[in-house]
Amino acid sequence: MARQRIREALYVNAQGRSQLSGAPLGSTWETDHKVPRAAGGSDDILNLQALTGDENRAKSMANPPDPRAWQEEFIYAWRRDTSASFLLVALPGAGKTVAALMAAREWIAEHPERRKVVIVVPTDALRNQWQSEAAALFGLQFQTRECDHWKSEMVGFVLTYQGLPGHAPLWQLRCHETDVLVICDEIHHAGDENQWGFHLRECFSAAGRRLVMSGTPFRGDSTRIPFVDYDGEGWCVANYRYDYPRAIRDGVIRVVRFQHERGIVRRLSMTGEENLELSSEVSEAAASEALSRILRPGKYTHELLRLAHAQLLRCRETMPRAGGLAICIDQDHAQRIAQQLKTITGEAPDLVISDGDRATSTVDAFRESNQLWVVAVKQISEGVDIKRLIVEAYLTTAKTPLFFRQAVGRIVRNMGTPEDMEAYCFIPDHPILVQHARQITEAQAQAIEDESDDEFDDAIRRTLWDPPLFSSDIIIGTEHTGTAGTIIEGESLSPAMAAEIAALARECGLSEVQALRVYKKYHGQPAAAPAGSGERRSPQRPLEKQMDDARKALDAKVKRIAFRLLKDDPEKFQKLNNYVGRFIGKWDRQLFTLDECRRAIERLDLLKVSDL
Repeated sequence: MARQRIREALYVNAQGRSQLSGAPLGSTWETDHKVPRAAGGSDDILNLQALTGDENRAKSMANPPDPRAWQEEFIYAWRRDTSASFLLVALPGAGKTVAALMAAREWIAEHPERRKVVIVVPTDALRNQWQSEAAALFGLQFQTRECDHWKSEMVGFVLTYQGLPGHAPLWQLRCHETDVLVICDEIHHAGDENQWGFHLRECFSAAGRRLVMSGTPFRGDSTRIPFVDYDGEGWCVANYRYDYPRAIRDGVIRVVRFQHERGIVRRLSMTGEENLELSSEVSEAAASEALSRILRPGKYTHELLRLAHAQLLRCRETMPRAGGLAICIDQDHAQRIAQQLKTITGEAPDLVISDGDRATSTVDAFRESNQLWVVAVKQISEGVDIKRLIVEAYLTTAKTPLFFRQAVGRIVRNMGTPEDMEAYCFIPDHPILVQHARQITEAQAQAIEDESDDEFDDAIRRTLWDPPLFSSDIIIGTEHTGTAGTIIEGESLSPAMAAEIAALARECGLSEVQALRVYKKYHGQPAAAPAGSGERRSPQRPLEKQMDDARKALDAKVKRIAFRLLKDDPEKFQKLNNYVGRFIGKWDRQLFTLDECRRAIERLDLLKVSDL
């Protein structure tokens, strides 16, 4: 009896709506413990809330990670801040997505009946990633389609910047009628002088609160970014910042070890046969001329890929699912590099060379697979989380700091296990690339001047082979002439020294960073490794995808039952659909909840001709 009174009190207090999403509770709602019993939560009514059945199941299957120290500091700063916009700057791999979802969960929980969250990201792959992580980690369900209305049991939307144009009036109305938190991921893509920035400001200036995020500090000399404040020197002013040196100390990301490879290009020109040397010891102009030719698939790229693959196999001795990424110049180059990798490994790599859903599907499939290598041009972009990528072959002529850091950022995210401390990047021995590598390994908190999307695309265009294939010179061949050096913790090591450090690391069971410290000091203790992640339940799938599957299953069930019961009736499908509509009380199948789809399928299994 007491339990029934508590249930009635929860329903009345919630005004018949979910205390997570504000959706109508219906007759099958469930009582949920805010703090689970397994985590020490009590049965006191103050620890209870009313949720729909689907929400409670999703919450029970969610696996929220233990917050990192910096994420707790960020949440504290977020709670205390009263400004409309909050800028979080945290380096790639640090856990910005989790931090933002923690803030979103709190925002919704305070007033679920009138609050929503809108997340804006630069790519389709990131849109799907945010949706999946919100469901799996926090039980928060976001919709990515049919954005003309707030759906029942959804806490908001995940949109792309390019999907905003033309919808400003709708979002202006929503922001006035509903208390909306807008989360802008990789905000540096949204400068006011490009269309994304203009439409972002137009759509969400009236939002109740905005959390804008970036992986690096940026300047606003040429392009001012919406919802960001700047200091007197033009630098963005972060409300909270988590930088590279601290992340290394905290064990949040991997230390990157760079190996730069020398080579020569043999060519016939108008003046006869000559050699071009790729080396960090020659001039930048000479090295660039060699780089634009030496990356054509040949002996040089074959040897660099062979070395990278050998390192990947060593990684797989302790991390069986470790993967490699080869970054290429363009689609044709990527396909030819993929053929070389197949020859070396005996396995065809995944190819991510096109825009759109197919590229997103390939990225998602590679993330969950045991595939050795993935070959990409630029689709595996900033923010895409594939933690098993540990080895990278940098086979593109792009040399801007932004592009290089974004590329290296693909392999810094660790899996939280004691053995996952280092990543390995194989690069051409070009002076600019070696300089970028040193800056990263020295862990300097050096800001990168923001580049607009036009400039970023121009960096991609500049990677086209120069001169083109119909130029007057003829490439006879390329040669790999050895490893020029290895960069660990900002220190350049000769090949012999690097080999000695690697041997010491294997013999003592240390990372190469630790082995280098021992070698230099002749004593020392290994740095503390991050705690291993405990065993977790299977992640909860996004509700939107579950509902898609459930509607397809219901459609298939209607067809089977129609043919079984009303085979010769020309109106059999209409009659079955009308029956389902009457049973559920809704005629638009797209408005069915997951529970309603399941109930309809169960009812159809019991259906007799006399019921129609």
